[in-house]
Order: sequence, then C-alpha cells, then structure tokens
Amino acid sequence: MLNERSEIRPWISFEAGWAWGTGKKIIPVCFDGLTKGTMPRPYSELQGLDLRTDYTDLLKDCYHYLDNLGSFASPVLPAPNDPRVLQLKTALDDAEGPRPAGPIRAPSS
Repeated sequence: MLNERSEIRPWISFEAGWAWGTGKKIIPVCFDGLTKGTMPRPYSELQGLDLRTDYTDLLKDCYHYLDNLGSFASPVLPAPNDPRVLQLKTALDDAEGPRPAGPIRAPSS
C-alpha cells in the first residue's frame, strides 16, 4: 500500500525487498494521491494497481496467487454500482481527507 507518505518510509522498501528476495509476489497498490504513473522505482516496474480504480483487479490478483497455494472458491465480484462498492468508495474519499500543505519530505534521521 503506497501513498505519498508511505513510499518514502524505509520500512516499505525493507519489507518489499525481503519479499522480492524470497520470491514472494509483490502487488504495489497506490492510493491517496499517488498513482500508477507516479509510483517510484522499483514499484513502478511491477504491475501496480490503483486502489480507487483497480479494486476488482486487486481481488482477482489476490485470488489468483492465493489459489496457487491451495483450493479456493472462485470469487464473486460485486458490480461497480453495488452498494458495498459505493460504500468502499465513500470510505476511501473520507480516509484521504485534506491534503497536507507543502511538499512531503522523508523524515530526518
């Protein structure tokens, strides 16, 4: 999960590096102002998803990679106008809240 604040945090790179090094599948998901087009490298070189527009692809990808570990029932995805989807979109809008003023900088050490 990447946004403008989390993508500069060292632990994101640490955890992604560990996953990459152990052969785990990494699906970068951006939200809160960060887009697939503005994700930094190396995330931008992976098949990233935007939580706001690609949520069904995220569910399908999770199903695909989890199904390789065992037997799961095929997911039934809600339609874009399903009340649960609309509720999720509203919650995402509320969670983003106001944008901080000025540029976002990495924390000083």
